[in-house]
Amino acid sequence: MTLTEPRRSDGDAYGAAEDALEAGRTLPAGWYTDPAVFARERQLIFMRGWLFAGMVGDIPAAGDYVARNIGPVPALVVRGERGEINAFANVCQHRGARLVPSGCGHQARLRCPYHAWTYDLDGRLHNAPRAKRNARFDPEGIALRRLRLELLGPMMFVCADVDAAPLETVFGGMLEALVERNRRPRMDLRLYARREHEVAANWKVLCENGFECYHCPACHASFSATVDVSADFVFELHEDYTVHGLPGERIRADSTQQRAVLAHLWPNVFPAVKADDLVATLQIVPLDVGRSIYRREYWATDDVDEDTRDGFIELLDHADVEDAEICPQVYAGLASSFFESGPLLLPVTEVGVHHFQRRVHRALAGDCAGP
Repeated sequence: MTLTEPRRSDGDAYGAAEDALEAGRTLPAGWYTDPAVFARERQLIFMRGWLFAGMVGDIPAAGDYVARNIGPVPALVVRGERGEINAFANVCQHRGARLVPSGCGHQARLRCPYHAWTYDLDGRLHNAPRAKRNARFDPEGIALRRLRLELLGPMMFVCADVDAAPLETVFGGMLEALVERNRRPRMDLRLYARREHEVAANWKVLCENGFECYHCPACHASFSATVDVSADFVFELHEDYTVHGLPGERIRADSTQQRAVLAHLWPNVFPAVKADDLVATLQIVPLDVGRSIYRREYWATDDVDEDTRDGFIELLDHADVEDAEICPQVYAGLASSFFESGPLLLPVTEVGVHHFQRRVHRALAGDCAGP
């Protein structure tokens, strides 16, 4: 199956996918394996969406930055001289080199490692070596490409689309839902651990895995020994975000773990808010149609004790490794010639998966005004 421009006739790829979803079935396998589908996702989802770029607490001082590649968007967020937060594409405007390596760091000015062009923290070109030797070179107006940046509590989001709806319009209700559950994350959260796995699977396979614990008894023995996974997730479903988790206090009686509030923010980040001072995020980053980065990050305030932090990591780390092993098996089946579309357990068990797939379909079919 190849997708080009959206067509709404009943016989086309979009109509067939819509028919499957309306019947409670999965998206067709080609939506996970076709490079043309992936190319449209990069343009219509990731180039238009609000993408998680880190926490405010990671850049407390002028010159502190965080850089991460999020699909087609190489994001660079830096604290400016006056305390403002600026977001740019992490691309030198000379010959296209990446300005700074991925991760957190500090530079008084942003210096390209290729030809040592430097930019002020507001993105304007400060110096280009040998520029004065070249009379035709005009530095006026040369600056880094800006990205939109907005905050959701302590979470920083960037967007490459100047016409995208404001972040508050898209995700604001998720923060309100956390406040109602006494889980509003503090502004001074800082990164204390990161795990990344390159996984041989399409990004949607990994996202869908995060919408259910139906697979947990079969795939996560140690996690299931701590958390009672016998119940289905309970969801609050919204257009661009969900809030979900196991109902009630589903932590086993012999465990010291505290239940977390889980969420998904379109298109690819899953925050798990255990308390206002302890948060984990899972970000699924597409590399190509059959490869993704599974990025787990743990954030805490300075007053969280080490045992609490380590316990949170231990609960999730092993399960993440197991997910990184099972999801390529799912993708291999989708890429074979022996799967077209499968039945979902609805209206309860796989409702989150179904909701996500419908959101993907709306984005690619071109009938959604959102990201």
